[in-house]
Amino acid sequence: MYIIDNHMHLNPFTGKFLNAVDDFIKAGGNGLFVTTMHYDKIPFSVEDYDREFKITIDIANRIKKDKGIIAYAVIGPYPVDIINLQGKFGISKAIDIMKKAAEIAGKMISNGDAIAMGEVGWPHFEISEEIYHASLDVLEYCFRICKEANAPSIIHGPHFTQEHYKMLFELYKKVGLKDNKVVKHFANPLPKERYNIVPSFIAKKEIIGYLVNENAPFFLETDYIDDPLHPGAVLNITTVPKRVKSILDKKLMDEDTYNKIVLDSYRMVYGIEL
Repeated sequence: MYIIDNHMHLNPFTGKFLNAVDDFIKAGGNGLFVTTMHYDKIPFSVEDYDREFKITIDIANRIKKDKGIIAYAVIGPYPVDIINLQGKFGISKAIDIMKKAAEIAGKMISNGDAIAMGEVGWPHFEISEEIYHASLDVLEYCFRICKEANAPSIIHGPHFTQEHYKMLFELYKKVGLKDNKVVKHFANPLPKERYNIVPSFIAKKEIIGYLVNENAPFFLETDYIDDPLHPGAVLNITTVPKRVKSILDKKLMDEDTYNKIVLDSYRMVYGIEL
């Protein structure tokens, strides 16, 4: 049975790192999608992003080699960075740096070093119109790169309404990205109409009852951030295995149905044959 955390972070400098992976495996997990984070500094250059992406790829490779479980790297310019970049360089250069970072990520994905681009999107809190439109400019560019690489985009943003999903649908259709190649990270069960954007549900306890009624691809994630100052945030790395076991124990879904959903979801979105 495949128990995969679709979105989490590991920090080899200050976090539990591979010890956290051991916790995940002991809880019953066997697959991790490791997403880029700011490991020891905020990026202010294309070179900084290049370094971050390489660290993320190395983390995934070490997990596969040392722990023997499924591990993939997800890399991309974090949307909130545009605020720091705009403050230092102005909005035009901020956009340029983030687009060049996306180009680097696209090459690494095309080379098979990473599986998807993310997190990309726009800040999850209130922002100016300038920052919002600049973020969507960068996001559209990311979509174009993902189209060429035939790779998914993993979206960071606020809690989505149906209008958010519709807006993203129109944007990825404009670019020509395929359906089911856009994933909303930190998704909630509602709204139900998501315009072929795939939810990666944050694996809180209250989500379990909704999953049995899902009739389209979905993922489970913790958004674990591996920060010793905030242990267990956002959710503990053991949460996805616990939620899957709870789903099966409560007979909300049998193991064959769960496995089919997992296999179909990862095949459809990421092109992975587990």
